[in-house]
Amino acid sequence: MSDTGYPPRDWVGEHILIWQKAHGPVPNGFAVAFKDGNKAHVALDNFELISRRELMRRNTIHNYPPELTELIRLGASLKRQIRKIDEEQNHRPSQSSL
Repeated sequence: MSDTGYPPRDWVGEHILIWQKAHGPVPNGFAVAFKDGNKAHVALDNFELISRRELMRRNTIHNYPPELTELIRLGASLKRQIRKIDEEQNHRPSQSSL
């Protein structure tokens, strides 16, 4: 832990600390991942060292069934439209009635 004022650099996950205690530092370009995907299952035997490329591949929506991928995309599109309308309403000069 440190206090640089940049949280991603200051904060280290418990799973990483446990991994480092058992195996040493995590090499650049690698990440400690949960084998079973359950982040609540914090145990050394549930961790594995994988490349950042593999981590990205695992976390992409392309691994989901096509129906779920489409729902995720539709949800994101809906959120963008809501945000756009909200920004337009909040940045529009107020119209006072005379």
